[in-house]
Amino acid sequence: MLDVCFSCLAKKPQSDKPQIDQDEEEEEEEDWLVKHLKESGCGARVPSMDADFWKDAQFLLPMLENDPLLMIFGEEESGDEPEGAASERSSLSDHDSDEDDEDEIII
Repeated sequence: MLDVCFSCLAKKPQSDKPQIDQDEEEEEEEDWLVKHLKESGCGARVPSMDADFWKDAQFLLPMLENDPLLMIFGEEESGDEPEGAASERSSLSDHDSDEDDEDEIII
């Protein structure tokens, strides 16, 4: 787990007590990060543009090929989609409930 806040890069204070098992250690680390984010408000702040990870190219590339989240951006602008594809997509939601029509009870 992370021992560093992703926003302010504060490091988790080291504990002197020995860890009994891996699960307990992970839970303690998560508790530390949650507590830190709530107290400092780091979760609501955007990291500064001077942060090193903005400059590292490996973090600026998509990690998954055809990542659905990244594929959404520019979809309306692209025009790569055939004309009927958008209407087909919207009509799919209309046909999804057709199977359930047989089970309906009309009184």
